[in-house]
Amino acid sequence: MKKKRRYITFAMVAILALIAVIVIIQYRVRPSTAEAGSGRTLILEYTAEISGVPASNNPMKIFIPVAMDDEGQTLHGFEVAGDWDYEIVSEAEYENRFILINTTTEEYRANDEPVQVRYFVTRYDVSPVTAEGSRWPLTTEKERKYLTGTRMLPTTGKIAEEASSVAGNSYTDLTKARILYNHIVDTVEYDKSGEGWGRGDAMYACNVRKGNCTDFHSLFIAEARALGIPARFIMGLPLPADKDAGVIEGYHCWAEFYTDEKGWLPVDASEASKNPGKRDAYFGRLDRNRVAFTIGRDIRLPESKAEPLNFAIYPYVEIDGREHKDVEAAFEFEETTMSYVQIMLEGERNNDAG
Repeated sequence: MKKKRRYITFAMVAILALIAVIVIIQYRVRPSTAEAGSGRTLILEYTAEISGVPASNNPMKIFIPVAMDDEGQTLHGFEVAGDWDYEIVSEAEYENRFILINTTTEEYRANDEPVQVRYFVTRYDVSPVTAEGSRWPLTTEKERKYLTGTRMLPTTGKIAEEASSVAGNSYTDLTKARILYNHIVDTVEYDKSGEGWGRGDAMYACNVRKGNCTDFHSLFIAEARALGIPARFIMGLPLPADKDAGVIEGYHCWAEFYTDEKGWLPVDASEASKNPGKRDAYFGRLDRNRVAFTIGRDIRLPESKAEPLNFAIYPYVEIDGREHKDVEAAFEFEETTMSYVQIMLEGERNNDAG
């Protein structure tokens, strides 16, 4: 299918002007935990390449996570390239949002293009550990959710024993979390060799003492919950600190824990392990070199028969109600000084010229 041509009408100009005001406000009113002058604004291209689509006319669903919009990150907008009909759906437990493309295998094969989404995002350096007061008091239901053990995040047995022996005698939750964080940074190695790493298995990390970011933060989350500290998993993409454009090779994740005094506080134990001199910078603080997409584990996609996803960052595809695994994701970014409205207007001009 050919991309739809779009034209600027007076109504569209008026709408874009209104958006411009909103964008200006977003730039001027930074999140309360963001550090002054810390914004990193970029266009992030998310591409889903789906192969092996059968020559049939079966229903097909394509799920792509939507970048988050919160105190550490502003999502100014996004654009789905091409002629795809899509809707935005939210899953109930964590309120993660997904672009859902409902199509058919015949239509996908005829389109003969990958699915591409462009996100326009500003990411900030954040330091909630230095902010005053809790931003979002936890409800009882949410507190229970972020304290409950799961298959990959057990809160009993060896996990509970280690957490108690390491930090159980500390006075405040903030102190307990810092001691757990230090212990994990000191005793777990960032190592992606062998088998078992990368699934976010807290017991694997506890026993083997190595893994990637999912393993580091699963161990932290499980042990924090074992001590009665609500904790959760954040999945996203890393941004190279020394480049303003390029390819992003894979995902990155981190964790957050909750205290009544400070609200949600981030930790990035795997980055601290790789960069010992930045240990303090990754506890209760985060740099702007990342884009957050989803919260939580065991995510149930809306309008899908899929089993819960261990975590969500890559595209998920169903054909005739069954998972289609022949899917590749690619990510590229480019920093920009343009506003979202300027980018949209330039896109309209390019479409008009085409």
